[in-house]
Amino acid sequence: MAHDWRQFLVLDAISATKHGLTSRAAKHPGLTWHDHLVMLLHVAAEIEHGLMVQYLYAAYSLGGPDAATPKRQALIKRWQTSLLKVAKEEMGHLLTVQNILRLVGAPVHFGREDYPWTVPYYPYPFRLERLTRSSLACYVHAEMPPHIAKTLKEPPELSKRFEDFLETDKAEIARLIKERAEGPVHTVAAIYDDIIDIIGNEHLIPDSAFDDETYATQASWDDWGRSYGPEPRALDPSGSTVGDPLRQREANVIIMRAATRTEALAALKAIGSQGEAVHLETKRTDELSHFERFLKIFQEFPDDWVPARNIPDNPTTRKFERKGANYIDNDYARHWATLFNYRYRLLLTCLTHSFRLARLSKAGEPNLRGMVMHRIFGEMYNIKTISGVLVGLDLHKDGTAGYAAPPFEMPYSLTLPDGEADAWRLHQELLQGALDVTKLLLEKATGTGRDYLIALSDLDRRAIATIDALLEGQGSKRK
Repeated sequence: MAHDWRQFLVLDAISATKHGLTSRAAKHPGLTWHDHLVMLLHVAAEIEHGLMVQYLYAAYSLGGPDAATPKRQALIKRWQTSLLKVAKEEMGHLLTVQNILRLVGAPVHFGREDYPWTVPYYPYPFRLERLTRSSLACYVHAEMPPHIAKTLKEPPELSKRFEDFLETDKAEIARLIKERAEGPVHTVAAIYDDIIDIIGNEHLIPDSAFDDETYATQASWDDWGRSYGPEPRALDPSGSTVGDPLRQREANVIIMRAATRTEALAALKAIGSQGEAVHLETKRTDELSHFERFLKIFQEFPDDWVPARNIPDNPTTRKFERKGANYIDNDYARHWATLFNYRYRLLLTCLTHSFRLARLSKAGEPNLRGMVMHRIFGEMYNIKTISGVLVGLDLHKDGTAGYAAPPFEMPYSLTLPDGEADAWRLHQELLQGALDVTKLLLEKATGTGRDYLIALSDLDRRAIATIDALLEGQGSKRK
């Protein structure tokens, strides 16, 4: 999915303009400030999407022969839980960015480049890879607060908590990133700082740019966050926490809607805070920032055993010569990977469609958006399940190159057809494509994998029939 907007994005420190703005990215003279803002929001969406799938891939990579002891299994389980929580929270960030795009009159954007790639502002070049000390260094750096050394040295409590980071880890992280030699690295905060500067400047983005009528059609926590909010803490009569105060809570998914400039700024700042904020209370570690969670794993990461499976970087179902990509040439594993890609595309298609349906819904009509939302959560489950299958299958036919893994390959397009009936037909086509691959897999699948495929096929056929009935009821079914 090549983007022509790259020609407009130049990452340079520039002097303040007459409006008093100092930005990391010079605005191209061929763009208005509104254009420039929308472009940066698109980049932010791609960053959040990219981080989410990289964290998922790292989480699915954990396990393998070295994780045989109960102690190691417990450690890996905790790391995997932490990675999955952060990935869920990145999903919330992605949806919040879509809300800001809607607020400023721009289309939603769920795309990203396929691997391997880099772009200005991206924290580090995109790579699907198993969890290693090197990849963790990238994750820590991406979520690191600006001016980290100064921030941590000032309060005595922070200086003590992060003593190892300041004395050894920070330099080690810089060394590991340099060894990768893949290009420039940035923190996630960089792009949000620039977006906040632009949105906050009424000379650049006037009040008329914000459409408060989009508020009702934006993604909300009621739709997305109910399963992902932190569970309430039990307190004793004195107000103290009951139970282990160091136990990390469930993912706290931030999905914020906005109708005004002030609300947009608050939403963007909340995203940044969840990623990089360093908590000042030395005993409250139940809602650590992403930076702190990754740093904790980095500091615990072993030198004497390998906690991840032997899976490749950037697995692909596409047979082409591309640096950094690893073709899955085991036919059975590749069919599973192709099914994964269908489920991933269905998820992204449903996400895009959910925003359009929110605008089109009318009182008294069937809740079509609710049906799509239900499918989104179903596809999330499918992605997790198929990933678990893939990491247990040989990458190559001869079984000599480790295991396969989820490819997260982007489709050629995520653009929905203009006609609503055609958009529903796209769902049907993707479901039928998935059914065709499932039929191939059932020729060889056994055990729980076979049971899953049979159940999935039944659900897909029902979904196709439901859409048929919908199109017929609208008088849109083709004969």
